[in-house]
Amino acid sequence: MKPPVAFPWYGTMYVAAFVAIWFLARRSPVVAGPGRSLAPTRLDAIIVWAMVGAVIGGRLGYALFYEPGYYLNNPAEFYQLWRGGMSFHGGLLGTLAAVRLASAGSGAFWPLMDRLALWVPLGLGLGRLGNYLTGELWGRPSEAPWALVFDGGGPVARHPSQLYEAFLEGPLLLLIVRRFASRSSSPGKTAAFMAIGYAVFRIVAEFFREPDPAWGYLAWGWLTWGQVLSLGLFVVGLAVFFTRRQPAMVAPA
Repeated sequence: MKPPVAFPWYGTMYVAAFVAIWFLARRSPVVAGPGRSLAPTRLDAIIVWAMVGAVIGGRLGYALFYEPGYYLNNPAEFYQLWRGGMSFHGGLLGTLAAVRLASAGSGAFWPLMDRLALWVPLGLGLGRLGNYLTGELWGRPSEAPWALVFDGGGPVARHPSQLYEAFLEGPLLLLIVRRFASRSSSPGKTAAFMAIGYAVFRIVAEFFREPDPAWGYLAWGWLTWGQVLSLGLFVVGLAVFFTRRQPAMVAPA
């Protein structure tokens, strides 16, 4: 059987994710220091800029990390977001840069990143569901009874790896991060924990996902570029996690 396509699910899911994250992330104040909270209007503005940074960074990351040659020869297609092509790793860098700039002088950078980290898995899960509904980023050939034939993926049945990632990076990561956040005592640890969790789940999911055609397998017949990027994120996440030891400043979400 084949997955549903035709409707622009990719963009629709991202819009839904951004709206949901904005609504949920602004429900309570973000503490910027002892007795100080960000003004609601500034919090709204920072969240919006974080989303802009995620889109720009995600697109730039995809173009630079995965298909630099293609977008160099077809620069007009860089702006065609509805056709798909976003990188989580690039989106994370874009979000970090946007939040850093938008929160300058507030002292709330890490509390803000913690707040966003609570809800980013929701966006990741919806984004992966959009990948599935659009019929892109399919998995490796499989004889499993739930394997699917994807348009563009040849006649062979494949793992619906988008759904694996939707579950791992979406509801499962969401529950784990929120449970950790309820016990966290230092600003930045929740954001670092989310990054570590994503990296682990992405590395696992890559064993079922067809490698990017521009890179293929890098080594040993299984290592992919997505795993290399995620390993780097894992190391950085660990470094941040074990160096964030300040007193807690984040109001409960």
